[in-house]
Amino acid sequence: MKKKLLFALTVAVIVCMALLGASCTQTQIMPPEMGYPLKVTYDFNGGLCADNESMDFYFKENTPALRPGVSDVLGDVVKAGYFISGWTVAYQDESGEVQPTDKIWDFDNDRVTKDMILIANWEENPRVEIVFLDEEGDRIQSLPSSVQSASSGSDELILHEAEADGYTFYQYFLDEECTQPFDHSYDTIKLSYDVNDPNYHRIVYAKMLEGKWFIVRSSGDLNKLSQHQNDDVYLAADIDLTDLLGNKGSWGGVTSYNGRFNGNGHTISNFTYTVTQGSAAGYGIFASLGENAIVEDLKIANADVQITVRSNQAASCGFFAGTIGAGATVRGVTLENCTYKLNRTAGGVNSQVTTDESFFFGSKGEGAAVSYEGTISALV
Repeated sequence: MKKKLLFALTVAVIVCMALLGASCTQTQIMPPEMGYPLKVTYDFNGGLCADNESMDFYFKENTPALRPGVSDVLGDVVKAGYFISGWTVAYQDESGEVQPTDKIWDFDNDRVTKDMILIANWEENPRVEIVFLDEEGDRIQSLPSSVQSASSGSDELILHEAEADGYTFYQYFLDEECTQPFDHSYDTIKLSYDVNDPNYHRIVYAKMLEGKWFIVRSSGDLNKLSQHQNDDVYLAADIDLTDLLGNKGSWGGVTSYNGRFNGNGHTISNFTYTVTQGSAAGYGIFASLGENAIVEDLKIANADVQITVRSNQAASCGFFAGTIGAGATVRGVTLENCTYKLNRTAGGVNSQVTTDESFFFGSKGEGAAVSYEGTISALV
């Protein structure tokens, strides 16, 4: 054990420390001779204070013991990953053995009445364990849990998006059944040691999607789809585009798409898609679906599509898609209260416009698989 430091003090008169430091080398005056007869040994129990494993202090009778961390002579006691939950009182028996008691020292109210030992009680810092779940809610065995620890016995942790190779973070949940979502963007995890609860650590569940996905949670995300034309897209919430006046909002749709769009059973609703013919070949919410495109499990409700043809250039026009490439798949799509309108200006009166009789799409390549439910009210 490292050398113990010897200090003499009272709560009110710390000048005694200076007296000890100035003692003559020929005659050393010990604290009991100065009127401080009671010794308190602070046993840091595996922790350190200024590189010391323990320290001795002397007090007058019926005076408070010095609280660690409030003065320079007895500073913070530290142990990596742990905090002090209290100090247990112990005494030395006649054989010199240390005998702990059940007493936890109260620095505010207790007083020193005899020699004693104060032993630091260490508890592990509260921590959050993040358990990874797949899209179905099963634990991902190949991903070990990650841990974030508090810096003390009580803290608030800000969780960032969980990261794992080969997966995209979807959502935090407070329960393994994924019925209690936790919004890490606004909320913090509150951690606090509870002496009556041995399980004071917390577990948070991170649902992950296998692969790389662009996750749409808001109308703002929806309007970024043009930047993700070849990416897999996961719709994580219903998107209502009603504007501030209560009218249908506008959505520019997706000019060209060749990834997998998983609607996840959610709805995009209350919008108008309006487009005027340009140089493109197809016009619709998904103007052009490439050969590898998959759009599935998506509901469109209370939506109006208006396409204006203004030149003699041929065009494929439909409510959902203009052109659908060979090999593309549209499945599990549901329409509710949807309208389609084709306008022709003077320049587009004689334009060749291709539209399927369902008005769902304009044209599709051989091998494309298209299925949906619902009807479209059309005016052409």
